Amino acid sequence: MSSCVSSKPSVRDRASMQLFARIISWSPMKHCKNAVRRIAPHGTAGAFALALLLGAPSLSGCLGSGAQSGDLSVTTQGDVSIGDGLRADEFKDGWAIHFDRFLVHLGGVALGVDSASTVPLGAVPYVLVDLAVPGANQVLVAEDVIAREWPAFTYEVRPVRANAGLGGGVTDADLLKMRSVAASMLVRGVATKGAVQKTFEWTFSLASAYENCRTVESKGVRIEANTLTQVDLTITARPLFEDDLAALKPNLRFEPIAAADVNGDGAVSMAELASVKLTDARASVGFYGTGTYVGVVTLRDFIAAQARLVAGFRGTGSCQLKRL
Repeated sequence: MSSCVSSKPSVRDRASMQLFARIISWSPMKHCKNAVRRIAPHGTAGAFALALLLGAPSLSGCLGSGAQSGDLSVTTQGDVSIGDGLRADEFKDGWAIHFDRFLVHLGGVALGVDSASTVPLGAVPYVLVDLAVPGANQVLVAEDVIAREWPAFTYEVRPVRANAGLGGGVTDADLLKMRSVAASMLVRGVATKGAVQKTFEWTFSLASAYENCRTVESKGVRIEANTLTQVDLTITARPLFEDDLAALKPNLRFEPIAAADVNGDGAVSMAELASVKLTDARASVGFYGTGTYVGVVTLRDFIAAQARLVAGFRGTGSCQLKRL
């Protein structure tokens, strides 16, 4: 066979297939020169077989020998709100928060020319990281990605999988604990106001995609030829304690959460949060608006909805949230 193009794809499809050709390690198209290399998720070389997804008969397009490429490194880390905590002067009611653990199971990194044509990167594409541990965690390194603008950058937060990679400070016991409750996030910390302390350990079983990530300057990611492009998935703790789901500039509050500790043991559980009607919390402080959100009726529902908003992109960048 002299050509590996079985039909003439669209411009969008050709760009997507070029990316596919570079990131897979096995393909029936292996006779196409320079078509494949490898990706290394979480520091370990791995393979992603496109043929297993699309089926060999439908494959079309291969990389021309003159195309340029670069590498992509994706990391994740917590911002200052996780590493240093949230100060009392940041809260309307004077509480301060310190985090002991901030576990997030994320991955599913994908590139494309638009959100409908993204290509996943990584054979073991999810890692469980503790963002309370200082420093960046490697999510994946993709080699020989086509050098060009990729306007659609996507990643996901999902309940823990058995084959997840483990970031710094994360143990097999952490993995088993989160799997036992199908959690995608676990946050543990202490809130302080004067001499009063309230501890919390909350798990969230959320599945979310963060699509069309962008900064103020640009959409997605630009892969430069013969260069390592670095992308950091920045996670923040602030939304967990914001007092409105719809306001552009919500305030931070903890008093209604502290008041949920009805048994007075000094720990605010998810069960206690579920016992607080949002109408009661709203009546006590006058906030906790839900905008167009539906099904948010308790304080637990409210914080769980806010937990979907912790994920960011390259520091101050943002993504479009999609519930999975």
